[in-house]
Amino acid sequence: MASWRQGYRLSTLWILAAAAGLAACRPAADEAFLIRDVTIVDGRESTPLSGMSVLVEGNRIASVGPVGSLRPPPGTRVFEAGGLYLAPGLWDMHTHALWEPFVSDGSLALFVANGVTGIRDMGGELEVLRRLKAPGRERGEAEPRIVASGPWLNVEELDSRAGMAVVTPAEALRAVAAIAEAGADFIKVYLQLPREVFLAVLQEAAARGLPVAGHVPIEVGAQKAAELGMRSIEHMQAEIGGYCNPEETGDCVSLFETFRRLRTWQTPTLVVRRNRAHLEDPAVVEAPGLEFAPAYLREEWEAVRTLRLESMDAEELDAVRGRFAAEGRLAAALIRAGVPILAGSDAGDLYCLAGFSLHEELALLVEAGMSAREALRTATLGAAEYLGLEDSLGTVEAGKLADLILLEADPSENIANARRLRAVVLGGRLFDRPALDRLLSAPDSVELRGSREPEE
Repeated sequence: MASWRQGYRLSTLWILAAAAGLAACRPAADEAFLIRDVTIVDGRESTPLSGMSVLVEGNRIASVGPVGSLRPPPGTRVFEAGGLYLAPGLWDMHTHALWEPFVSDGSLALFVANGVTGIRDMGGELEVLRRLKAPGRERGEAEPRIVASGPWLNVEELDSRAGMAVVTPAEALRAVAAIAEAGADFIKVYLQLPREVFLAVLQEAAARGLPVAGHVPIEVGAQKAAELGMRSIEHMQAEIGGYCNPEETGDCVSLFETFRRLRTWQTPTLVVRRNRAHLEDPAVVEAPGLEFAPAYLREEWEAVRTLRLESMDAEELDAVRGRFAAEGRLAAALIRAGVPILAGSDAGDLYCLAGFSLHEELALLVEAGMSAREALRTATLGAAEYLGLEDSLGTVEAGKLADLILLEADPSENIANARRLRAVVLGGRLFDRPALDRLLSAPDSVELRGSREPEE
């Protein structure tokens, strides 16, 4: 059986810059530059390392050392970074940025503008996946690294943009084969899959070296899904809350121990659960960054919000809020138990905007009990460990890919400081603050080459 690590063929995909002239604001990917006198904050060191310099050559970190200890090549551009903090690029490990070409076009650069240099996409159109993974596709510059599932598998389609219906084991085998051949990095499953269909998915995915993640099929249950090899469980409450209640003494002990022992990662996606529970709250519908969302996405979210608020009475709204409060307690129990956690925002869902919503998710994880340092590690080295890519991502070390964020304050002291971006380095390309601002300026103008024309 192929290792799950072999399944993650990390794709370095690039999109066109959102504004002309961006390349003039930063080094090209093959131009060496030195970040001098910076404080390094990452998931390996217990305390920040001050007075450090980092040399980037090509798309990798060439060397790291105290100020004055590095010998960069002649002509190397130097960025004075005294008083600034350097951390690994962030990963949003639950997104929906590949629903259709126009979602991708308006979302991908927003991740980079927020310091998110990698995403795990959890359900998108097969054709978009195929085009993104196509050999020889001309690559742009401001797109995060993408690990993607393509369409999820469920007994009902639910959403033609992101799902595929499979009813029998034979259909499951064919679906996994089609998704794998389109270039998927893993297979996503959904709640209503019958047990025998889920087992067929696991079998075919393993044969192709692809992990399985997503929702726990109701007929299987969380503990059995973990024992069968499911790699991560998304959204927490629907999948775990039905099987254990952390407020009942000992109720979750066996399940959480299984998750720890088998390294079955949990992705709480607290921010989208909060948004669904508080659709009447201006803090949700007027959150910072929503002005940068494509207009069609804002209109879709507002339509869903209006319909839900009109169709729910006060008692139903209170019940939804109660469920979110219970999810916060469940997340806290997972954190206390040492279950491995991924930071994922469900970007693309209700009022979860690409890039911006990951920072909200990190804040909610801290509210649930993580320290700021733990939250930063979850979105950096934790993501790399899950993907089996800790040898090339997740810390600021020589030899690793140059995916970095330069910050004005220490994110390990206050996770809100991860928002205070001075620059982003993506595969050796440095986007300074003006360049990041330009990525935010025109989300509807970003073009994904090869995407389909709008239908008449």
